[in-house]
Amino acid sequence: MLSGKGYGIIDDIGGVWSLQDYYDTPKDKVDPEMIDWLMGGEAIDLDKFDKEELNQRMEQYKN
Repeated sequence: MLSGKGYGIIDDIGGVWSLQDYYDTPKDKVDPEMIDWLMGGEAIDLDKFDKEELNQRMEQYKN
């Protein structure tokens, strides 16, 4: 991956409306149970793009 913008899609968040709700909700107001269930205990910054992290994740699927 050379470049990108934003985090991307969160699986099982409940569709585009729930994703928009998550995006619009201040991070300190997101339900902790939702963070545990969807993200393993760490809130996701949807505006962040980490090229190195993405490349490491993609490397796991390389043949």
